[in-house]
Amino acid sequence: MRNTGFLALLATVLFVSMAAYTASIRPGIPELQLTFSQAGFQQITGLWSNADLEKFKRHFLIDFPFLLSYGALGYRMVIAPGVFRSLTTATRGRLALVLPLAALADGVENVFHLFFIAAASPQPEYAYFMAGMAALVKWLLIVAFVVAFITALVRSARPGGGGDHAA
Repeated sequence: MRNTGFLALLATVLFVSMAAYTASIRPGIPELQLTFSQAGFQQITGLWSNADLEKFKRHFLIDFPFLLSYGALGYRMVIAPGVFRSLTTATRGRLALVLPLAALADGVENVFHLFFIAAASPQPEYAYFMAGMAALVKWLLIVAFVVAFITALVRSARPGGGGDHAA
């Protein structure tokens, strides 16, 4: 449980730091993440000042460690004894992959975004679509994990709801 607590603290500190650091960028980074075209990407970055663009570039120094920490945290939360103990072994095995896969999608999205802002010319349209899809997959996986966590938490709080199941 100690490793889980450390990972939770690390992910929280990194997230809060990144959110505070990028809070002044408008439109915000989540809006940029969910663009699926060159026009959408450039529409948002075109509204940013040079300082905002530099801040966006530097935020990856926090974002990459953050995605590693939340991926590891999600895995650890599922395999460690805790709120997910009432799930079957097979379900826990699949759920243990959800946040690591979200982190992988986040990393793919980040690499695309770094490439887009470093490139001297626009990139193929499919690359912007792939970056948007990576971000969408990341967010859907994160939401799925949160829903699974809340569901497991509610079930474990019920009388008799915390038993182990094997599959």
